[in-house]
Amino acid sequence: MAYKIIGHRGNKTDYLENTLEGFDSILNMDGVDGFELDIVVSKDKQLLISHDMVIKSPFNNKLFIHDLTYNELLTLNKVSYKQRDKKGERYPLLEDVFKLYANVHSNKNILLEIKSLPSESVYPLSIPQLIKNIHLLLAKYNLMTQCTIISFDYRIISESYKQNKKVKVGLILHNNLLPLKYIVENLHLTLLVMSSMWITQEQVLEMSQRNIAIYAWTPNEEKEWIRLNQLGIQGMITDKPEELNLFHKKANK
Repeated sequence: MAYKIIGHRGNKTDYLENTLEGFDSILNMDGVDGFELDIVVSKDKQLLISHDMVIKSPFNNKLFIHDLTYNELLTLNKVSYKQRDKKGERYPLLEDVFKLYANVHSNKNILLEIKSLPSESVYPLSIPQLIKNIHLLLAKYNLMTQCTIISFDYRIISESYKQNKKVKVGLILHNNLLPLKYIVENLHLTLLVMSSMWITQEQVLEMSQRNIAIYAWTPNEEKEWIRLNQLGIQGMITDKPEELNLFHKKANK
């Protein structure tokens, strides 16, 4: 059965996660359908790519990215981190990712995971303004149909749908034991992203009947790929996109 292959935070096998270099490798990789990335906001309201909302300073204390300007973050990154054995520059802007995508002339998918905090009062952008800024970039680069906004935060999903129903949205679930029908109610989802070990065939079938795809994160071993394929999963978000692609081709010969 066909399923989408999505690079988790780019191509973590060969590049630092969430870097332009890693995203570019996915855009030029035959057989891989796209990549996932993480969006956070700096103090000066820049939309940038980082999984972590907290970094360590050179003095080993923790700093929130939303308390730093973008230039301060880049300066700290140069001082605090070594690139080591993987290529890539940390903390590209979201717009830089979209520019890269436009230059490659790709039609691959991008999953935009938006990070958030319980209280909006400490965040540089309110949720409505954050969504508005992302939608403006999607429109500017004509990426409304290629991108899906995903989040653990139902407020993000609801606000995106409220502002523009044409932008696809998806909810991320970890170790969930609630019936999915109660979770997806009124959220207008096209996608559920679920921890791979918690997915059942009944869930895949039920969501398919509701026209909601289920993508697994982050299966990285062959035994997981076999099990998920047998469940009829619609997509896998993996740290090993090239390896999964080769496995998929061999399994479908």
